[in-house]
Amino acid sequence: TRSVLCESASLSGGGGCGFFFFKQKTAYEIYQCDWSSDVCSSDLDLTMALNGALAGLVAITAGPDTPTPLMATLIGAVGGTLVVFSIVGMDKLKIDDPVGAISVHGVVGLWGLLAVPLTNGDASFLGQIVGAVTIFVWVFGTSLVTWLAIKAIMGVRVSEEDEYDGVDLSECGMEAYPEFTNK
Repeated sequence: TRSVLCESASLSGGGGCGFFFFKQKTAYEIYQCDWSSDVCSSDLDLTMALNGALAGLVAITAGPDTPTPLMATLIGAVGGTLVVFSIVGMDKLKIDDPVGAISVHGVVGLWGLLAVPLTNGDASFLGQIVGAVTIFVWVFGTSLVTWLAIKAIMGVRVSEEDEYDGVDLSECGMEAYPEFTNK
């Protein structure tokens, strides 16, 4: 019951910040915008608002049972803000993350782990950091082994022709986004 309330509060905080910070036309515009002007002057980027809401949920998931609803909202709001800047940062670093999964689950997940000691006296920052490093090592190691096995057995790349035409066409028989093609 309390956890559900805090999840909802964090969802609202994250979605609100994702909405506020990213009422821009593209993810890259936030780096180019003039902060002295109205940040919310352009059209809403729905994907960023939704990523902000997801970030709010991810941020509170590590410890939804101890914060007050206000603190849960603030934890979600920080998550919603972090995800915006993380997605733009990934774009600037040319890291391929088209849906923001690394930002939502990795960056904001780490924030959520580090936020637990803020509301739970039984948790420590050192314990949370050890947990985060353990999670990272396990996921990276198992993913590396899995991808290397898949690469050795069947390969992970499509043909150059399929890559050029688009995998949506070769795998599904139709173009997913025909308005973006130059053909």
